[in-house]
Amino acid sequence: MMGVLMGIQGRKRRLDLEAEYWRLLQSGVGTVEACKLVGIGRKTGYRWRAENGGLPPERVPEAEHSGR
Repeated sequence: MMGVLMGIQGRKRRLDLEAEYWRLLQSGVGTVEACKLVGIGRKTGYRWRAENGGLPPERVPEAEHSGR
């Protein structure tokens, strides 16, 4: 059961980091600097950008999640 809880916390943390990364990019901070500020590797930042075509992902508000 502990592994399940850690997985959930890890995913939430990743989403928080990614959201902060995108906020920094939108405020004019460069990719490399945003990665340093968030504490992720440069390759991770570039991968997140590539996965989303360079645009911040559209997030479903927490209230609309199915809870599954």
